[in-house]
Parts: sequence; structure tokens; C-alpha cells
Amino acid sequence: MDRVSVIEGNRETPALAAALSQVNQGCPDIATLQTLTPESRFIALAQDATMRNLRTRLTQQPDRLSHISQLLHQGESPELRYATLKLLDLCSQAKNDKGEPFLPLRGHLFQRTLNGLWACANAGCEGRKIVAG
Repeated sequence: MDRVSVIEGNRETPALAAALSQVNQGCPDIATLQTLTPESRFIALAQDATMRNLRTRLTQQPDRLSHISQLLHQGESPELRYATLKLLDLCSQAKNDKGEPFLPLRGHLFQRTLNGLWACANAGCEGRKIVAG
């Protein structure tokens, strides 16, 4: 237990410039966002009320991809979830003039496994058995 240190902190997201947060201009589509520089992308996202609300929501509490997809696209099909992931990726790549991302993200991924299937990230894992093929 002496090798474990608990580090606590609070997430801080920089405030948007008033000039950007008072505008309500629709966000360009994903293809257009991909062509913009990180700074131009930041401005385009910050001027859209839906994207600002999403930013606020996700910096205050976690949410499921299916729910975010429903909020943004009014659906949660595999195609819409993929489009949502693309948009979230673009949001994290959008940077202001100080290099701060529009939406700093981290993901928690869960995968269902088969009974008896396991993996070890340690290359020297003693439980690893090499099977000759």
C-alpha cells in the first residue's frame, strides 16, 4: 500500500472568449471542419450553441457515446455513433491561439470478453504461455 499515491484534482476548462460565446452560428459539417486549421476549427465550434453546450456538458460529467449521438444527430445507429466519434475527435483537435483544445477529452473504453480469455500488457508476464504455431 505504500507504493500507491492518490492524486486528486479538479478539471479546469478555459472559458471561451465572449465574442465567440455570444454568437450562434451553425457549425459546419464534418467534411468542412476537417479542412479547417485547428484555430479556425476552434472558432467554428465555439460559435455554435449546440457545440458549446456539448463542451460544457462533457467537461462537467461523463456521458455515453450513444447519448451524445442522440443529442447531436437525433439517432444512435452505428453510422451516427461513428460520425459522433469523428466530431468529438475534431473537437479535441481544435485549438485556440494559446494551444488549448476546444474539448479536452479522455475516453474510458469497455469491451466484453469471452470467459477464459485474458490479456496482459506486460511483455515479461509470467502467466504468458507461448504457443508454437
